[in-house]
Amino acid sequence: MKAKVLRENRNPLLKRRELLIEVIHDDASGTPERQMLRRFLASQLNENLENIFLLKVEGRKGADKSLCHVEIYDDRKHAEEILPKHIINRNIPPVGGRSVEKGKQMD
Repeated sequence: MKAKVLRENRNPLLKRRELLIEVIHDDASGTPERQMLRRFLASQLNENLENIFLLKVEGRKGADKSLCHVEIYDDRKHAEEILPKHIINRNIPPVGGRSVEKGKQMD
């Protein structure tokens, strides 16, 4: 995979960086899972994985590219105060095929 930052803004009031990133995934398996994208972006951007939140992943039909709307917070506690619960839940890795927050079986 390769990442290209298309837009980056610093929001000092909310203590976060807001990025629009184009991810090029060379494999034919489709758009990568959120957790794989988070780990990849953490390594590429030299950031702590816990502070990276994917808000939206837009797969491009017929192309090996995805647009990722990413927010990187200065600390996770601050992110949990600002972000809606469903965004936080999407960015928590599932444990044993179950959502950590709800305890429901994942599809």
